[in-house]
Amino acid sequence: MKKYLLTDCPVKHLINQIPPIFNENILKDSRIIHFTKNEYLNHEGDTFDYLFFILSGKTKILRNEPNGKQRIAQFLSAGDFIGDLALVKGEKKSSDILAIGEVWTFAIPQVIAQEELYYDVQFLQTIARHIAQKMLLRTDHFTKNQSFSLKYRLAMLLLEFSTDNIYEEKHEQIADYLGTSYRHLTYTLKWLRDNQYISKQKKGYLIFPDKLKQLIAEANHY
Repeated sequence: MKKYLLTDCPVKHLINQIPPIFNENILKDSRIIHFTKNEYLNHEGDTFDYLFFILSGKTKILRNEPNGKQRIAQFLSAGDFIGDLALVKGEKKSSDILAIGEVWTFAIPQVIAQEELYYDVQFLQTIARHIAQKMLLRTDHFTKNQSFSLKYRLAMLLLEFSTDNIYEEKHEQIADYLGTSYRHLTYTLKWLRDNQYISKQKKGYLIFPDKLKQLIAEANHY
């Protein structure tokens, strides 16, 4: 993890992606924080030091089960907030949040967010829309799990959450996330590989985006 003042951020174009709802006091006290691949933005049970807004990159929220396994609760990407539920007291227990690849965030200290944003109507409207969109996406995810064949759902996931066209997620976690068995998942990955939608690498898979998009388009015709 590396922190930068907004004026010192090495990726200047990302500054333009900060929502215009934040005033000068917030911008002055906030930071741009860079996370590397497999670095934790938060650990389960920890309090959020920051309200994060993802400027670029992808993360996943992991829940630890009593049996010691980790389950993917949700994927997040550019435009998503992290720590919003904690800010509005809607989350009693935080989760592990892991960077899938490089992640750049706009980070507001929670103390500042509480002082400056908790009663800010425009910000609360933004957060309300964001939480509603999260709920709709989760509903859509479960609907697709029931309606679409696994090869189409897996193709969508590969496209959305690969980094630099490389997919490296754990089979057990993805099988659980997609509501299928480990065996069915590995069979479907083999089908995608045999039909040249993906290629096995030393670590993970290389995906071919154009071919996967064609496969998804096929699903949308049904």
